[in-house]
Amino acid sequence: MAAISYSVEEAREILLDQSITLEAHIYLEGRREEYVRAEDYERPDIILSSFRHIWSSAHPDWDWEKEEEEEGEGDMDYYRQRELKELQATYHWFRSNTRIRGGFKGLPHDVDKTKWTAEDVCGAIYKSAILEWVEAKSGFIPGRADGFLAEYRRARARIYKCLNADQVRACQRTADEWNGASVPHHIQVQNFNNKFASVCRAFTSMLIKDHGVFPFIFYIGVPGHDVPAGIYEVMRKEGLAAQTFRSFTKLDNVFQDMRTYVNMNIDMMYRSEAKIPPPVRSAQHLRAPEYEFRKADVIGGRVYLSEERLKDGWEDNSSHLFYQLVQFCHSSITNSKQTPPPWKALSEDPSRLIVPECLPGHPNRFGASPEKTLRDHRNAFIRHWFSQVGYLEFHHRFVKGGTFAEPEEEPWHALKKYDEDFTGQWLSNERTERGQRSTAPRTSAGLNARVKFGSDGPLVKLNSGSPYTRWIVPDQATWCDAKLDDPDDRLPVNQPQYHPGRPSWPAPCLLPDTMYARLQWGSQILEETGGMAATTLLDALKWLAQLPPVANYDYDIKFFRREPGKDRTWVIDSLPDWVTWGLDRCYVASQAEIDSLSAFLRVRAWSFLHEGKTRFAGVEMAWTIGLAAVLYTRALRHAEELSVRPPSRWSLSGGPEWQKQVRSYQFDLDNDDLRDIIRDFKCYMEDLALSLSVSGLPPSLLYCCHNSREHYVQTLASQATPLTELCQQVFAMPADGPAEYPSLPVFTGRRVWQQPQLGIPRSVYKEHLRAEVLSDAFSNPHIFLTSAGSSRGREAGLSALLEMLMVWTELTRLSSDTQGLPAYLRASGLTSPEVTEPLKESLLSAAAAHRLALGRVLPSGGAASNSPKSRERSGRDLADSDAISALDRHDIDIMGELRAQRRDIDGDVLSSRLRASAVQEAERQGRWKLNEQQRKDQNALNLAAHHVIHPVKPPPNPLVLPDLQDLHQDLLYSPSQPPEFIAPAAKSKRVVRTTAGRHRAVAGATDVGKAPGDATRSQLQRSSAVKRVAFRSPDPKRRGTGGTKKRPAEDDLGQLSSKNRRLARPPDIEEEQESFDLRAIEGSDSDIDSILPATISVPKVSRALPPRHNAIEKRTTVSRPRMASPGKEISESYPPAERSSAEKVPSGYSRDDEEDTMTDRSATSHSVPRPRPLPRRKDPSNPSKPGISTAFGSDL
Repeated sequence: MAAISYSVEEAREILLDQSITLEAHIYLEGRREEYVRAEDYERPDIILSSFRHIWSSAHPDWDWEKEEEEEGEGDMDYYRQRELKELQATYHWFRSNTRIRGGFKGLPHDVDKTKWTAEDVCGAIYKSAILEWVEAKSGFIPGRADGFLAEYRRARARIYKCLNADQVRACQRTADEWNGASVPHHIQVQNFNNKFASVCRAFTSMLIKDHGVFPFIFYIGVPGHDVPAGIYEVMRKEGLAAQTFRSFTKLDNVFQDMRTYVNMNIDMMYRSEAKIPPPVRSAQHLRAPEYEFRKADVIGGRVYLSEERLKDGWEDNSSHLFYQLVQFCHSSITNSKQTPPPWKALSEDPSRLIVPECLPGHPNRFGASPEKTLRDHRNAFIRHWFSQVGYLEFHHRFVKGGTFAEPEEEPWHALKKYDEDFTGQWLSNERTERGQRSTAPRTSAGLNARVKFGSDGPLVKLNSGSPYTRWIVPDQATWCDAKLDDPDDRLPVNQPQYHPGRPSWPAPCLLPDTMYARLQWGSQILEETGGMAATTLLDALKWLAQLPPVANYDYDIKFFRREPGKDRTWVIDSLPDWVTWGLDRCYVASQAEIDSLSAFLRVRAWSFLHEGKTRFAGVEMAWTIGLAAVLYTRALRHAEELSVRPPSRWSLSGGPEWQKQVRSYQFDLDNDDLRDIIRDFKCYMEDLALSLSVSGLPPSLLYCCHNSREHYVQTLASQATPLTELCQQVFAMPADGPAEYPSLPVFTGRRVWQQPQLGIPRSVYKEHLRAEVLSDAFSNPHIFLTSAGSSRGREAGLSALLEMLMVWTELTRLSSDTQGLPAYLRASGLTSPEVTEPLKESLLSAAAAHRLALGRVLPSGGAASNSPKSRERSGRDLADSDAISALDRHDIDIMGELRAQRRDIDGDVLSSRLRASAVQEAERQGRWKLNEQQRKDQNALNLAAHHVIHPVKPPPNPLVLPDLQDLHQDLLYSPSQPPEFIAPAAKSKRVVRTTAGRHRAVAGATDVGKAPGDATRSQLQRSSAVKRVAFRSPDPKRRGTGGTKKRPAEDDLGQLSSKNRRLARPPDIEEEQESFDLRAIEGSDSDIDSILPATISVPKVSRALPPRHNAIEKRTTVSRPRMASPGKEISESYPPAERSSAEKVPSGYSRDDEEDTMTDRSATSHSVPRPRPLPRRKDPSNPSKPGISTAFGSDL
């Protein structure tokens, strides 16, 4: 390949063709900072003076005041063109080198390590010209490794050689300055981005991931090079791209917008370095959702938690749930689901990020990740958040002590997210023209074009107590392939005038003259405004839209205004003339309008007094009052929002002068007074709407329950089979046919789609309606067909079919319920069955005739279907309609859908929670009253039966002991161990094994003689109802008879059930005995001894001692009396072992439980005789048989 030559002549031509020479460039560099810091009106003078300096330097003898005739005409044309070219070049130089405004502070001098030469300066100044020359000569472009750099250096050297001596010295002088402290800003930015930008990105990524901090790095003094489009648009929106920081610049808004930008573009840090973003450390936790989050639970930075939605068994693997709770709450304040929680910051000091109420305290701590957080600590956090606090909240701080505010949605009237004009202007960094706007900006037309009503607008949810809610049916596919537009929802032709510096809120004049459009506009404005007054006013407007026709429904508002020459009775002097639904603005423009609105609202003009009765002022007056209330509420909330930081986004619409004017307004009605007036208005509308009977969902509210008019008509037509078949034929009618049709006489001159009642209009009954005329109108053959016999349009067919369905509904209502009808219906002649039934038959026969006529005219029989075969037969028409439907669906506002979903859940979270709390409190009060009534009834029964409210509990039935006198002598025993009865010395002993597997020792011989008190003890055993329990030996070192060490009682606790284990107690705690004497009973001492013992000892357990492990508590010990001389009181009691043997066993305690809980220690005691077990209970009707002891039979 031959070498490319760059001639000197071409280089000189390039230099001569440059409008901004090297000297001019150096001069303009010195005035750049002056231009940036200047005000808008000063900039043209700087440009003009710079141009004059450049031109005068190139033309030293030029006279700006000389006349044209002094020079030749050709010379003047040349100079005039050259002057204009250099002026434009100077203007574009300032525009291209000073796009972003701000203070000029030099970057660090060490960012550039290059030694600048004069040739480098020449290349930097003529860079664009050199690039064009190289591309024209060689075809090489920058950024490709095909020799471009070598060719660029050759062309730069050729340009440098063509400079004169003065220019070379200027380049060298500039190079010396650049090597010092005055390097141009764009050169500094280039070197700074090449060497330090990656460090900034890494530092930013570390702060976001580890500490949850969003840093803002400002390139101070950068004139707009290499700035992302998003950041530039944010700065242009806040005024930074058009002006420097002024007194009215709100830095809070700048930081908030930049924070949102960083959240939405967090992965740009990795993409800019051509790296793949690493996976989130805890991303595996997102695979198994453990808790159901809802949008209504999020209020600002707080996420309310419901324990009912918590799954069972979450304690076993709580790391998933723990991660999701922290991640969801953290994303609610960062507005980015991609931002991971700052686990490192949480592990170091969680109080800096989470509110103190949500921290359970020591020793629970966060780990560096969910897995590194201990399981007990995770469970403690989750229990604290769900059970004790009920929410999880991160800190949400604002500058200057701002209060907590709920997140604001994007204004419903704002631009779409993917608007073409807005996106194109954003990506091209194009600025709006400066100066006074004579016409609306290019994007302002899109503001009004995006306002949609009717079926395309947002869904309005009716009140919970509305009678129309029972007519809501599930949505289903209609017979037609594409729904028709509502003709009443088309926007008016005349758009409102754009006022610069004023709020761009949608004006009422944009609304169609329909009730539902007004309700949609009011709901959107009031939901965006917020506050209790706005919520109550929205409920009032909903009740107003549901109001069926009443006596004064169509009352004209002109009767409440003064008119010259006419005497009005109910004139309202405070009624403002400017408050109409044709108003071209949605804001209050002056203090006088504020005063007029407050005076009008105080009148409460929705009703008036006539002949001693309160009458409704008409629906037109009610809608005017609603509009006035919306304007006043909006203005009051606007002034409040501008006084807090940060304000809502909708309140920032308008310039700073307008906001200053709004803050200066004085409101006669404060929030409390306004809320009282609106509450009265709402209650009056609600009472009026609920006092009237409704027959069904009217056409004016069809979009509250249906998605299209076709679905509404299809639902009404399902009442009768002929009407359903006619509905199928109507859906098959062509969409582009004639829209005119002969209306029924009852709907002539009325808009059928805006009727507030499903049925015949009320005013028709005053016109002496005749059944013959209505019957003839049904059979008119030209309702669905033209006079030529062709089919009308689908719009005409839908309207005509709706009229027939409304008449059918009215006739069905008249024939079914004649008692609850209003007075105007009972007085009409249609209520008799002789008239109603023939009309219904005539309507059905006419519907069948119309169906047959349409079937003969429409192609393929007119059967509309959504089946695949019918779609194949329809061909290209249906494909085109599907494409149009797809485009329509794509054109739907995304934010509008989100707002509709949020309204479906619940628009007002606080009100729903208050209602739920009120319902819970009412249920609790109801349960308390029910329990109180039951207690009263029980007390009355007790008084009648026992003469006391709380009768004494009757004692339990006595326990009957078996007769043991003829079997054995009275032996001592202990049920806590296998009883072993040791015989006296030198006598053998035999062991008898029980069925439980334990052995007992029985004496080999019994004593022949008996003690004097044996008879008395036998009578006590036979007659007493006390169950005896032996006393346990406290010595822990006793051994058994076989020499083996006995197992302590604590070892037996592991074999007990949970019910019996709590009854066991250690045996090494003694009891204190408290004895008292009984009064002598009349009679002989022998009688006394044979009936009662002399002393009853009650065990007294100290409260300071721990509970025992046996069942000795609350038992009574009966002492054994001894024989004493007459007259002497017997005070001796049994030994401890005998005394404990007669203690009472609590009711419900089993003997088997006692045997399991006792040990074998007492069997080795040598201080007392060996005890024996207590005989089991026996039926007194079945006496014991002689022989071996029946106390230990085979049935134990």
